[in-house]
Amino acid sequence: MWPFKTEKTLKDYVEQIIALAKQAKTEIEKAENGEKYSLEVIDGLLVTIEQFSDEEIEQARKDVSTVSLLEKCKSVKELAKQAKKDIDADYNFEKAKQLTDQILILESQILEAPQIRYIPSKQLGKILKYSPKEALDKGILFRGVNQLIYKKLMNGEPLTARNPDAEPTSESLLKHIMGHGSSNSPFISLTTDVIAAKSFGQVIVIKKDALRGHLMGADEIERKIGGETIAKRFMKKNTEFILAPTKKEKAMIPVEAIMK
Repeated sequence: MWPFKTEKTLKDYVEQIIALAKQAKTEIEKAENGEKYSLEVIDGLLVTIEQFSDEEIEQARKDVSTVSLLEKCKSVKELAKQAKKDIDADYNFEKAKQLTDQILILESQILEAPQIRYIPSKQLGKILKYSPKEALDKGILFRGVNQLIYKKLMNGEPLTARNPDAEPTSESLLKHIMGHGSSNSPFISLTTDVIAAKSFGQVIVIKKDALRGHLMGADEIERKIGGETIAKRFMKKNTEFILAPTKKEKAMIPVEAIMK
């Protein structure tokens, strides 16, 4: 969904924009002082903000819990359009300067956002030390999720695919694996490798037998996407799985499948 990496929240997106804004602010100050500056850096910030489409803003309404943060992001997007227009017209950086200042204000809001403190139970502590083979043998799968999704799960909401109503085709499966079109995917990625799960966020522990949908392993994934190179990685590691919808039910990790 987000222009940087799949499975990212609005908060993640804003953090990336803040980093770009800091770089752009330095270049704008150089321009104001008559020094040599990089227009490419400034333009990079504006173009990146433009990538945050209206469709993604609408999707963010479902993902983000801080409405004020979402509204500020919409304001930033509008100011970015004005800044780009002024720079293209006569290299006027006034709006761009206002833009970077407005973005950097968001930094304090991000830092102040509450984080969920996660303390695993003794049982989960042991499971989180499982090797991929141990997890597979015991019917355990893992998934890394962001703080917002984790909070929803702890509040008793199930985890579904980004677009549970999308059609599960070989093409959509390949796009899911490659990280393209993830906002329109009817699939859910899972793993028996807890380290891999951690790279995506807070790890949730899942009972394989309680999943809804059809769980695909490496061999089936390869057959469905026609032996694409990426599938060979699945086969070698034998740790990656994809939960797919069936004709009768959508892919879902129900509350009872999540170990607490």
